[in-house]
Amino acid sequence: MTPGGVIVVDGLYSLYWERVRELLDLQLFVDADHETCLARRIARDVRERGRSEASVREQYEQTVRPMCERYIRPTLRFADLVLRGEAPVDRNLATVLEHVGIDSCRKK
Repeated sequence: MTPGGVIVVDGLYSLYWERVRELLDLQLFVDADHETCLARRIARDVRERGRSEASVREQYEQTVRPMCERYIRPTLRFADLVLRGEAPVDRNLATVLEHVGIDSCRKK
């Protein structure tokens, strides 16, 4: 197998540091409203971590949301492309492929 020419860097702080941004050819930001983020966090933390919904809500409002607003959301301005986190994955993928000039309907 021949390796491809793509490396995906994923993480909340991927666009935070200028030096990292300089290394990236395409900078994506997946944005979702706070209601969606909270609902997903509640579902995950209750199911996978055994937490109560109330404790998840409290943590989200006390720390997660304020830190997101302070450190993560401002990095949206560095993105070449902003994707909606509520959109279906296949739609976001098609948007990315279109942006980089790849026909998403092309058969492999």
